[in-house]
Amino acid sequence: MGDPVSPVTPYDGSTSWDGSGFSSTESYIAASADMLVLRIIGDDSTPSSVTYDGVALTERVAIVDGNTAKSRIWDLASPASGANDIVITSVSGASFLVVVCTLDSVDLVTPGRNVASSNGWISSVSNAVVSTVDAIVLDVISVVDTVLATADEDQAETTTAEAAKTGVIAYTSEKVATTTSTTMSWSMDDANRVSHVAISYNAGAATAPTITGPPTAIEGTPSNGVGSGLGSVTTVTLKAGGRTLALAHGLIS
Repeated sequence: MGDPVSPVTPYDGSTSWDGSGFSSTESYIAASADMLVLRIIGDDSTPSSVTYDGVALTERVAIVDGNTAKSRIWDLASPASGANDIVITSVSGASFLVVVCTLDSVDLVTPGRNVASSNGWISSVSNAVVSTVDAIVLDVISVVDTVLATADEDQAETTTAEAAKTGVIAYTSEKVATTTSTTMSWSMDDANRVSHVAISYNAGAATAPTITGPPTAIEGTPSNGVGSGLGSVTTVTLKAGGRTLALAHGLIS
């Protein structure tokens, strides 16, 4: 049968970067995305604001363990497409690490955004997130760089990145929800300060394609140079899952 696949699709090309100081800027391309998600870890950093193309993101969950392990998730629905700047302003001016991705096919009417978090001096962590079937659950765990973290076998690890200036590592993963509660778990090879946050995003309802608009006859010029160039071309619009696709078909004499 294989692993379940959520209609919510994280775009390939997720990226991460080190930031420090009171403001850090990075260009990122959010192409045709429903949701922009930032997972931020750091030592003593507390973002006072995060923007994309000048539009503010919202912090959805944050957990802190001492001055070492801090994990946060910020997001923005319907971000502007194309390459735009992500600007993170920090209260303390400390360093942090950001893992950013975009999601498609999110239910923007009822996106979910259910969260769970925990922290402590521990060697394993599990958090159960309220979810809907086919939702996608994202998480991030922050540990010191002397500790190796491993995700549960049914989670897909997506990023391992170290904040060079802080000695803290961010591990991220994702999982498709198959029930109303989805557990995200990690184990460490040694106990240390750990912070873990997770969030779920609901999948948009499937929509059957519909054809709209009457057929329209237009003139055309055949590419092979044969014929009068007059013909009938039918144009239709297909709408499915919030996306629109224009099609044309017909004969040119």
